[in-house]
Amino acid sequence: MQSLDLSYNDLTRPLPEFLSELPNLNALNVSGNNLTGSVPEALPQKFRDGKLVLRLCLSVPCKRKKKKEFVVPIVASSMAAVLVLLFIFSALVIYRRKRKGDMITKSNINSKNQQYSYTEVVSITNNFRTIIGRGGFGKVYLGKLKDETQVAVKLLSASSNQGYKEFRAELKVFHPIELLNWFEKAQLLMIVHHKKLVSLVGYCDEGVKKALIYEYMANGNLL
Repeated sequence: MQSLDLSYNDLTRPLPEFLSELPNLNALNVSGNNLTGSVPEALPQKFRDGKLVLRLCLSVPCKRKKKKEFVVPIVASSMAAVLVLLFIFSALVIYRRKRKGDMITKSNINSKNQQYSYTEVVSITNNFRTIIGRGGFGKVYLGKLKDETQVAVKLLSASSNQGYKEFRAELKVFHPIELLNWFEKAQLLMIVHHKKLVSLVGYCDEGVKKALIYEYMANGNLL
């Protein structure tokens, strides 16, 4: 006999000595009984020598006690694991929101003070589809940048001889300094903000094809 399971058989009295004399016995389970007295010395010795798997619980209540001892660490470990997962999840959410905010901010910065080609202006205005105003400088078109920002595109009229003069007069609203060329005009508009006008986010300067791109505001004054 190599294995003997006598657990939960309502056994009483001491363990019999003959159990320690079984030569091939390598597993003995007597837990969950009402055994009394001492355990044969040979059984614990075989257990210490690694020759016998021994489960001793000489009374029924010990099982219940052991169960409680295991339940508490398991519950504590589970709660700790849940807290760790919640912390990791919260950290990921915060990181993603911060990264998204940084990307939006970077996109907004890059979208401002930018020079656009005339082809890009055509795309922004959807081939100059929607006119939202007219003035001495030229027509104003509704447009949309790649980041879905609505803009107002003020296009210099090539047929207007007064366009440059009127545009120079507009610049004086921003700053009294006479500018020498179109590039300086655009750069000045990018860094100077007037309370009556919306902010400039870009410009186009390709020969006679010139345009100023403003943030779109329904009540803004671009004319």
